[in-house]
Amino acid sequence: MKLKFRLQHIPRELRAKRVQNIDVDLKSAKSIILFKSTGIPHTQFEQLRATLDTHSAKLRFLKNTLFKIAAKGRKLPEGIYNDQVLFGPTGAIIIYSDDFIPALKAFVEAFKGDERIEYKIGYIEDTLYEGEKIIAFAKIPTRDQLIAQLAMVLKNPLMRLHRALTFDTTRLVRGLQQIAEKKSTS
Repeated sequence: MKLKFRLQHIPRELRAKRVQNIDVDLKSAKSIILFKSTGIPHTQFEQLRATLDTHSAKLRFLKNTLFKIAAKGRKLPEGIYNDQVLFGPTGAIIIYSDDFIPALKAFVEAFKGDERIEYKIGYIEDTLYEGEKIIAFAKIPTRDQLIAQLAMVLKNPLMRLHRALTFDTTRLVRGLQQIAEKKSTS
């Protein structure tokens, strides 16, 4: 009986250390996505962790009370740590880069169509977003893709202008050559 009681409470030092670890993550985070997962094997999450590492992001499973303490200490908006959000098992994708789209896409793609994942809330660029908006963000092209699309849009009119100018001069030269050939043969 004594052992069971001891396992239910975390010693203060360990609790303070865990809060401090969460606080360190929140301090350097640019974006945070909270989600609920039930019945998903840990192997899927291990694969996702490896993918998220390449996108400057981290997957953590949180103890709600400890996250609440750390978020209050960081002065994050109350919407991210209120009781409507922090219930049941809570996982977090902590994104350290300014471009949150690749990490978010990796997460959404890993669990695409899986109803066991519920997106709770996202704290992206100092704004809170509901779960549906988080999925919508994942459909947006990444920064690199947008830059490539912009380059093609800017390059296309120049290529058209180049072709138009060279096409007409080439046609003019060919026409003059044909006229010169006709005069020389007649």
